[in-house]
Amino acid sequence: LGGRVLAFSAGASTSSGMDIYAYDASQNHVEPLVEDAGDDIEPVWSPISRRTLAYTKVVDDIGQLWVTRFSETGEASSTQLTEYGGSGPQWLPDGSGLVYEADGQIWTVDVASQLARPLLVNGEPVIGNRPVVLPLQP
Repeated sequence: LGGRVLAFSAGASTSSGMDIYAYDASQNHVEPLVEDAGDDIEPVWSPISRRTLAYTKVVDDIGQLWVTRFSETGEASSTQLTEYGGSGPQWLPDGSGLVYEADGQIWTVDVASQLARPLLVNGEPVIGNRPVVLPLQP
């Protein structure tokens, strides 16, 4: 996973679901990163750790957010971050958490504590989908 590596979802050759693959331009090579039951989609690399990938795993039509960390030898360690749904993960600029959509609302989840909470404005949930996070310039 050295250098610049593109992560993408594609139909799995061994199952009917989607898996996440990596394309390494410097090696001109494609290899599987995440191959599990269900559909693994919407991969996004952490802005602070080149070996940490967030994505949506869909099983029985329910999406949950997961993070997979890769060791220097390529061993993967995966953690489910959400319990009540989620899709479209976007990293916060500091890499501490993700912004995502769940049931038409915008949520955040802290990666370390796995604490998920809705984004609120004046005590009301923010309704929307497909959030995008951009770093703010001072």
